[in-house]
Amino acid sequence: MVEQCIWAIGNISADSVHVRDMLNSMGAIDNMMVVYPKINSHKERYPTWVWAISNLCRGVPQPDIHQVIKPAQHFIEALQKRPNFEVLNDSVWALTNIVMTINAQEIMDVRIASYQAIGPALTEPETFASITSAISNSYHMMNIQIPLIRLLGNVAYMDNSNTDRMFKLNVMTHLMPLFALNNMQVTRDLIWTLSNFAVGSEDVVSAIVSNDPLIEHIFLHADCHSPMVKKEVFWVLSNLTRKATLAQVH
Repeated sequence: MVEQCIWAIGNISADSVHVRDMLNSMGAIDNMMVVYPKINSHKERYPTWVWAISNLCRGVPQPDIHQVIKPAQHFIEALQKRPNFEVLNDSVWALTNIVMTINAQEIMDVRIASYQAIGPALTEPETFASITSAISNSYHMMNIQIPLIRLLGNVAYMDNSNTDRMFKLNVMTHLMPLFALNNMQVTRDLIWTLSNFAVGSEDVVSAIVSNDPLIEHIFLHADCHSPMVKKEVFWVLSNLTRKATLAQVH
């Protein structure tokens, strides 16, 4: 019965954001959290739970941050378990959407409190290693590469300290090979993520500017036929020039 109810919640919440919000207001996430200890021990049921609760965190307009922040730690734990593709995909999309919801908060106290609940955990070495491992192990899987890249970009947007930690953990080593995929959506999201990195600390900006292969990729895509990619390229360059030294700019 429990598994059927979870399936029902997952399917119904995917119908529309109106239904999603109605379910969240009725305590759907709270009830899903209650059954988690039992579900977590069942390999067959766990993927269904992750999929269903991830649907409660998706959509535009974004859901209530006070609701979707609740399962965030469980999605992080799911990443650390090195899950199968199905669980990985749902967990990454859920975390990406949760972080985007945090970044969209206009009330600063709410945004700060939400960030403190999840932000540092996402750049903790074990979690970050799980994210970068997923990037390396799903090289040609666009439907997982895109949310992984967006997750990193949104985490960088949250706070400059996140970007500092990611660069200390060699984030670009894992992202650079993705340029070779020559996939326009992946490239657009990569350069968008770089634009968020580029508003980081002076150390991060120096690391980007001194990375000759990376700078070559950025300028190469300035001549791209995609307006969306070009737009992100110029945001990268604009952001870099704010903190780069005159010698670095030249």
